[in-house]
Amino acid sequence: MYSTLASYRVPLVLCVLIALSHMALLALLVHTYRVNGVDFKERIYSQDSGQYIRLGESLLAGNGFVRYAGEEPETFRTPGYPAFLAFVLALTGKSFWAIFFVQALLAAAISFLSYLIARSCELSNRSARSILIFVGLSPSMILITVTGMGGDVLFTLLLTLATFLVLSKPISIGRTLCTGAILGMAVLVRPIGLYMIPLFGIALTMRSLETEKLRSAVVRGVVFLCAAVLLIAPWMIRNYVVAGHFALSSVPAFNMAYYNLPFFLAEKHGTSVDRARMAVLLPFESVPYEQLYTFAYADQLADRASDVLNREGVISYATFHLKKTISFVVGSGYNVLRSILSDGIGAASSWPMWPITLERLVWIALFASACVSPFFARGHMRIFLLLCVTVIALNAVLTSPLGQPRYRLPVEPLICIAAAYTFTHAIRLRSFIQKPVIAD
Repeated sequence: MYSTLASYRVPLVLCVLIALSHMALLALLVHTYRVNGVDFKERIYSQDSGQYIRLGESLLAGNGFVRYAGEEPETFRTPGYPAFLAFVLALTGKSFWAIFFVQALLAAAISFLSYLIARSCELSNRSARSILIFVGLSPSMILITVTGMGGDVLFTLLLTLATFLVLSKPISIGRTLCTGAILGMAVLVRPIGLYMIPLFGIALTMRSLETEKLRSAVVRGVVFLCAAVLLIAPWMIRNYVVAGHFALSSVPAFNMAYYNLPFFLAEKHGTSVDRARMAVLLPFESVPYEQLYTFAYADQLADRASDVLNREGVISYATFHLKKTISFVVGSGYNVLRSILSDGIGAASSWPMWPITLERLVWIALFASACVSPFFARGHMRIFLLLCVTVIALNAVLTSPLGQPRYRLPVEPLICIAAAYTFTHAIRLRSFIQKPVIAD
């Protein structure tokens, strides 16, 4: 055991340094906010992060899954991250700052898992350490950990852990059960994970076929699916009981009407997003915003979105949607970070612009390299890399047209690992081709 820990000494030290760097940046940010007369805690509570914290505090107080006592049950957000926050608050005496400390630890854990996956892919120790550092200090990772935005870091940890289990051997019933349970928890943190379950199920079944007969492989796929469903179904039943909808969340209908369609109409007709949003939501102008994203109006919003799509053209919207996935690829986490932190540490205009271009070029190179990685692999590695590429592509499509860099965070470890695999094997292939032939 000692030799095992010793082999991980450098990666673990790097993870500790990553966590400390996040906390140091947070301390600097809080201090400069205070100097500039900005209340950091009040700012956090005014964002989405504050709503998650209130839900966690409500769970801890025994008031149920509501933001404020006496409100109707929350159906817009899923319970995974608020329950996690409630657990953290319970352990730390309701410490607000403990949330950020734990976020930094989660970032370090994601970095270490990325290292383990890289080593399992037979990448060099140097490459694996580089991935660890890149993932841990990614602008998107820093952005989320120091601002506490939603459950992105927790979702990334669960998704990365599930990916590690798919790659690991052997594919036992217990490991399959754990993978399904972990993905089920990921879905309860961010519903987008629901669409990844079939991909992981197929990958696990194909991995099992390498050593098991078809029947045993199918059994493992069924076990994985059952484990995920057993965690997800109770929440969907709860929503059916309290709101009459057997669904994870009221997010899809609201997002389509409030975000996707207004962005589409604004670009198509050359108007502002706000004006386009007013046109889409015209039938609901008397409905309070807090009611609009509940299940009470989900069906009506879906019908309205359908009417607008039919009028404007489904193919036209699909083209717009796919085009906007480009921002998922080239979006700069540094750019978002400087705009969000500008209130506390100086105007955004005073920050250098060259890192934005550099970061975009790096992500373009990484994405392109990751996409071709399956062509350099065989057997179980090809299955694994195909899983990585399809999860990356699915995440890009489902988070469009917003495509913010924070939405890229869950797949950044997969992008880095797949790209590093391409770089490594392309170099080996080139060396083999250029190897001189010695005549007899």
